[in-house]
Amino acid sequence: MGIWNDLDFSRNAVIEASAGTGKTYTLEKIVERLVTENKYDICDILLVTFTEKAAGELKERIRKALKGNEASKHLDDATICTIHAFCREVLADYPFESGMMMGMGDVGNDSALYQKAVHNVLSSREFQDDYQEKFVQWMKDIGAEDAEKLMMTVSDKLKKIIQKDKNKDYLRELFKQFENKVKALPGWEENNGKPGAFVLKMTENGETLGTKSNYSAKYKDFFSKLDEKLQIAMNETSDPQDVFRALDFIAGGKIDFKLGKWNGEKQVKINEKGKEENLQFCELQGFEVYNEVKEMAKGLKMEILLHDIVERAYPEFVRLKLRSNSITFDDLIRYTARLVTEATQEDADDAKKAFVKRMRDRYKIALVDEFQDTDGKQWEIFNKLFAAVGHLIVVGDPKQAIYGFRGADLATYLKAKDELLQKGGQESSLTQMYRSTREMVDDFNTIFKTGWFDGMQEGGRSIKNLSVNNM
Repeated sequence: MGIWNDLDFSRNAVIEASAGTGKTYTLEKIVERLVTENKYDICDILLVTFTEKAAGELKERIRKALKGNEASKHLDDATICTIHAFCREVLADYPFESGMMMGMGDVGNDSALYQKAVHNVLSSREFQDDYQEKFVQWMKDIGAEDAEKLMMTVSDKLKKIIQKDKNKDYLRELFKQFENKVKALPGWEENNGKPGAFVLKMTENGETLGTKSNYSAKYKDFFSKLDEKLQIAMNETSDPQDVFRALDFIAGGKIDFKLGKWNGEKQVKINEKGKEENLQFCELQGFEVYNEVKEMAKGLKMEILLHDIVERAYPEFVRLKLRSNSITFDDLIRYTARLVTEATQEDADDAKKAFVKRMRDRYKIALVDEFQDTDGKQWEIFNKLFAAVGHLIVVGDPKQAIYGFRGADLATYLKAKDELLQKGGQESSLTQMYRSTREMVDDFNTIFKTGWFDGMQEGGRSIKNLSVNNM
C-alpha cells in the first residue's frame, strides 16, 4: 500500500521524497485516486512542477495511469504545468484584477533593460554633478576599472532587488553591521567609543609621533576627526549622504604610516643626502585598528554608492519596462503574488474577493512538485490561495535544493513545511530507493547522517535527514 492511500484530501500535506524513491509515481497515484475514488474532475486539479519537460512527462504518465477512464479524454484541458505557465494563465484570465489590462507582450529576459537603466543613470548630468571627479576613483575601489564592469555590477544588484522587491531597510542593515564591527575593535571600550583616541594613545606610548611638529599636528587632527566621523556613520538618524561623506573621509586617510613594533631602540638609516635619519615605529595594534576601520569604511562606502545608483536606476527601469510592454518570468511570479496577496486581505474589494472564490472553485486541490525549489513569492501564492483552505499537497526534498542562484530559497521550504504541519497538515516520507544499489544507498545514508549535512540549518530551522532503504 502506498502513502497515497493514507492521504486525507481535506487537509494539507507535505511529502518528502529523496531521489529515486518514486516521487513521480506517487504523484500519478494521488491524481488517479482523486479522480477514480474521490470523483474529482481532472480539471479540478492543479499540478505544478518545475520545468516544461517535467510537466509534459508527468501529463503523459497520468494519461497512461487513467487509460480507460473518462478523465483521460479531458487531460489536455487539465492544468499540469510550470509555475510560470500557471501564473501567466492567471494574469491573462484576470487582467482587470491584476492590473494587466493592456495585455502582455512576449515573456523574455530583462537583462538588456537592467543595463540600459543603469547606463542612463551613469550618463545623466545629475549623477555626474553629484559625484564629479571622485567617481573614477570609486570605480577602481570596487574593482570596476571601466564603466562596462560597473554597469554589470550594478545591473546584477538591480535585478536582485527587483526580484525580491525593494528592501527599504537595506542600508540601515549595512550601517548596523558596520557599527557592530567597529564596536568589536580594540579601543572602543578602552576609550569610550573613540578608536582614534586609542590609536593616538598606543602610538604615543610607542613614541611614534613624528619629530616635525606639522606632521604631528596633522596626525593628531586626523585621528580626532576619525572619531567624529565614526559617530556620524554609526548614528541611525544620520542622512545617508552625510554617512557617505564621513566614510569617504575615514576610507581616504593619506597619513604615511610606518607599521612596526616599538622595541625600545631607535634605528637609523642614511637618507638620499647621505645624512643619518631616525626611524620611528608605531605600536602595531593601534594602527591595525585604523586599518580595519578604513577597510570597513571603504566597503560600506562602495555599498552606499552602488545602492544610490540602484535607487536612481529603479524608476528608470520601470519607465523602460512600461515602454517595452515586455514581461519576464520573474514578473509573472511577482504580479501573481501581488494579486493573490491583495485579494486575500480582509479589506479587498469585491472583484478581488470574487477572484479568490473563482480560483478555489476551479481548483479543488493543488499539488506542487519539486517544492524545495520554491521561493518566497511562489509560496505566497500557494499558501494564500490553497493552503489557507486545506487544499495543498507539496512534494520535495531539501537535499536536492540546487536553484538558489535562480531565487529558490530552502529557508522558504522549511518555513512552509512548519506552517503546513502546525496548521494540522499531514507529513509523509518516501523511503524506499528503487534506483541505486544497496552499497551506494548505505554510503549515502552514512554521509547524510554523520557528514556535512548533519545538524545543518537554514533560516534558523533544522534540515531533517531522511534515510532511505534499498529494495
